[in-house]
Amino acid sequence: MKLIGQLTAVLLVLAGSCGAASAQVAGPPNFDSGLEELSYTAVDGPAETGRYCPGCGYADCCCTRCGFEAAVEGTFLQPDVGRGFFTLGSADYDFEPAPRFWVGSTFENDWGWRVRYWDFDAEADASESSLEPDLAISLSGDEFLSALAVDVEVTRRLRLERWCLTGSLGVRSAEIERSDVFNIRLVDLVSDTATVSITDVLRSFEGTGVTFAAEGRRPLGASRVAAILNARGSVLWGSNRAAINAEQFQFAPDGLGNIVLINQQTAAADGEEDDTLWIGEFQAGLEWSQPLDSFGDSILFIRGAFELQGWSYGGIVLPAPFGQTQDETVDFIGGTVTVGFMR
Repeated sequence: MKLIGQLTAVLLVLAGSCGAASAQVAGPPNFDSGLEELSYTAVDGPAETGRYCPGCGYADCCCTRCGFEAAVEGTFLQPDVGRGFFTLGSADYDFEPAPRFWVGSTFENDWGWRVRYWDFDAEADASESSLEPDLAISLSGDEFLSALAVDVEVTRRLRLERWCLTGSLGVRSAEIERSDVFNIRLVDLVSDTATVSITDVLRSFEGTGVTFAAEGRRPLGASRVAAILNARGSVLWGSNRAAINAEQFQFAPDGLGNIVLINQQTAAADGEEDDTLWIGEFQAGLEWSQPLDSFGDSILFIRGAFELQGWSYGGIVLPAPFGQTQDETVDFIGGTVTVGFMR
């Protein structure tokens, strides 16, 4: 019977609206019904509309109210590049702050809309050296990474027992770019010749596609704290580009005490192909909320969460002498802090 009640509640939610939340109930509703009212008459106090939630008290903790909401997020993520162009060393990134903004609204029929924006930039350096009996090698360079994502999506909210579930489907426009500038110096200790290589490498993807997400929120006990779980996937189609410019200089003594240039070579290639970018995202954390009666019965919420992102797209074929580049994979791992309000 409980299962039937839960299934019935889901069907009611699919056909219902937020407007039903204004119904008054004597005392907290039964969670076994699978559907909670967002407003009820407290046993020891006056009726409240749109503020109280059964089992935990404040801030519509079972499910967000209808209306407008907006938030500012600070992501603190560390990139992990799966395939770098450094041959003797790898660039190590620190945790970098980046802003994310989103605004949206939920209507009385539980449908809504949302717009999201995220912009990330990071820089890292790498250096390494080695000394062999007849050869000395040193490498140094810088790596720059940027990512940008803009989402416009439709949302649909469901309520099941104490879970507030939100699904979304929309359009994402995104780009990711990684560039390397590095120097390699080799000294032949036998012939007294030195070789210096300066290389610029660019890998980027820019495209538009589909984004979809599933989000869950559940209050913890009778507190204003709730657990949150979010997962998102995106598939984009667009331009995959790779470009390399390499210069090599060879020096040797001329026998008169001078170091002279004896050889110079330059090679460059630029390629672009239609390709697919895959993006996966996951968040898990906690939310605290507080009603703000002095601001038109708004609700303030603060979230802290672990976040993981993965961006991946394929390699590209460049003209000789470079050939096929490898697949590009960039992971972002760290945390997110969110401050927002609903009204």
